[in-house]
Amino acid sequence: MITGTQGDVKESNAATLTVVSTSDAVTITAQPVSQIVVEGETATFNVAANNAASYQWQKSTDSGVTFSDISSATSDSYTTPATVLADDQTQFRVVITGTEGDVKESNAATLTVVGAGSNVVIITQPEDIVVPEGSSASFTVEANANAASYQWYEWDGTTLTIITGETSATYTISSTTVAMDSTQYKVVVTGTSGDTVESDAATLTVIDPADAATITAQPTDKTVSEGQTATFEITADNAASYQWQESTNNGLTFTNISGEISSTYTTPAADLSMDGTQYRVIVIGNLGDVVTSDEAVLTVVQATGFTATVASVTEEENHNATFEVTIVDTDSVSTTPYAIQWQVNKNDGNGFVDVTTPDGTVLNAGIKFETGVTDLSMDGWQYRAIVTDYASLGATSIPGTLTVIEFEITSYPQNRTVTVGQTATFSVTATGKGLAYQWQVDMNDGNGWMDVPNYGNDATYTTPVTDASMSGWRYIVIVENIYGDTDSSLSQPAILTVNDKSGSGGSTGNATIKDNDGGMLMPEPPAEEENNSSGEGFENDSNTGSNGTDLNPDSGSKIPSWLWILILLFAAIIVLGGIWFIIVLKKRKEDEGE
Repeated sequence: MITGTQGDVKESNAATLTVVSTSDAVTITAQPVSQIVVEGETATFNVAANNAASYQWQKSTDSGVTFSDISSATSDSYTTPATVLADDQTQFRVVITGTEGDVKESNAATLTVVGAGSNVVIITQPEDIVVPEGSSASFTVEANANAASYQWYEWDGTTLTIITGETSATYTISSTTVAMDSTQYKVVVTGTSGDTVESDAATLTVIDPADAATITAQPTDKTVSEGQTATFEITADNAASYQWQESTNNGLTFTNISGEISSTYTTPAADLSMDGTQYRVIVIGNLGDVVTSDEAVLTVVQATGFTATVASVTEEENHNATFEVTIVDTDSVSTTPYAIQWQVNKNDGNGFVDVTTPDGTVLNAGIKFETGVTDLSMDGWQYRAIVTDYASLGATSIPGTLTVIEFEITSYPQNRTVTVGQTATFSVTATGKGLAYQWQVDMNDGNGWMDVPNYGNDATYTTPVTDASMSGWRYIVIVENIYGDTDSSLSQPAILTVNDKSGSGGSTGNATIKDNDGGMLMPEPPAEEENNSSGEGFENDSNTGSNGTDLNPDSGSKIPSWLWILILLFAAIIVLGGIWFIIVLKKRKEDEGE
């Protein structure tokens, strides 16, 4: 209600207050940054925001007192026309309207325009850097074309100390230390006319590596058909924010993707022009440190009446790897048979190239393709098939990756110490294809290595319940791959130590071993077999050692439990009978004495 000077009253229109959730409100995540350009160049200002519906850039020519809208400047970035000296110190900001109707103004960024004369001018100042201890740090300055030389200095707030030999536009510290934390650096740029300009100070902050942003899972290459989307993702520890970037010139330069500030990025529906585009993400840590991910490549294949896929293959070195393309018709337009051209990406920067014979002839193969004998240098190579039907419709398959592994034992069985009555478990870790295992034991009886029967064909072996006589027995394993190659742990046998209940080691001799049911196994007589005195790990089909110890807990002469009970009962009767007889005899003598 408004009351006038003459006592009249006027009521305004009603105004509605709308309160939006904090999570739905406009939030500016990257403010516009001030720019310095040479007269005649353009300047670009950018903003990044969440929950933004529209943008309106404004400029001020009176030091920010008033701002006016810039016609047609309604995106998240604004590029000025070619600048003139009169544009110097103009300020720019953007007004953002949110999806809920709320409004947010950005900070103002200042445009500095320098003349194109003979004086040297710094265009981009060195920036502060935060890095984990032990990593490198680089400071860079950008000057106009009149720059002739550079000299970097350490700056303590009052004095410049020259850094010998650092005379380029970039100064790199190869390995930072904690002692360098909070050190400031400046560069003096000398122009072609002998004039000089001193940069702003840039500060180096060195943090504990445990607190630094660390990428634990890099973005991976994606292959999609045109019209589909592709999603790239990253996993990082100690990350505060993300900024995805893309490159359309094979990684030469990268530009920010507006609004893509999470750990995942999904492309728009892909078209063939996006084929080969590279994507990466800048990760900003909780302490301000920055780490850049690896690049991931988007492959876009033409949409056809069929799809083609090549499955990944794992193969041992020194053996052929076979890839196969699977073709699936998705409509009735495409026709068979197909022509297939295989390609390989050797991760050498050349991308996918046609597979050729040793003399350079392009090799056209069928549904299946053999790589030839593999070696470890081929690990990670990718293979794909270019498939064309008789209707001249073509498709590029999703690639398959070759993983080349060594056939070897990577972790040998270890010594084991147990107490009498316990079991001991030995294990081995090996790499290779179609692995089979044969465990062997040397019982120190002069017969050398013998196969462990029935229970020795896995990567782990558990002994029967142990007896003190088994102390000192040695165990090895022979590993065989699908090709018949073998490797063994003979050079590092595992030793079994069996302690008695008091903890001391057992003695050797004939063994009496309990089976898994608790029954007693009686030693069997030695089997007649060839003596392997060489100690090598040859096979032996016997189930017993020469000292009669049964290695197979399911065989041997067992004294049944009921027989043990009968024996004990009979013994108790005898003892009780004897006691009764003594008592009767003593009583009779006492009676006779009376």
